[in-house]
Amino acid sequence: SKSQQPWVKKCTFCAERQADNLPPACVKTCPTGALLFGEAEEVLAVAKKRLESGKYNGEIYGEKEAGGTSWIYIADRPFAELAGQGAAGERGPRQHEAEREGRI
Repeated sequence: SKSQQPWVKKCTFCAERQADNLPPACVKTCPTGALLFGEAEEVLAVAKKRLESGKYNGEIYGEKEAGGTSWIYIADRPFAELAGQGAAGERGPRQHEAEREGRI
């Protein structure tokens, strides 16, 4: 029955919307414009333009990593800090969690 279906499912980037030339629902409804969807070159150009504002750390994560990824990120702090590697090599909360769960 429908009530037994899982509520959380893998994101398909709203394939049914894309089939109708519409962006994914999350991009359409994002109130801040933080989410973008489109051709890699176009999205990368927007990211580079946003870096010029000085609000971000100057890095685009995903542009060159692993030969370029399908997702890119910009942030207001170093990505190592966001990944749980606090400043000056301190272990951040995500590292503590990974250690506790035996993942590292």
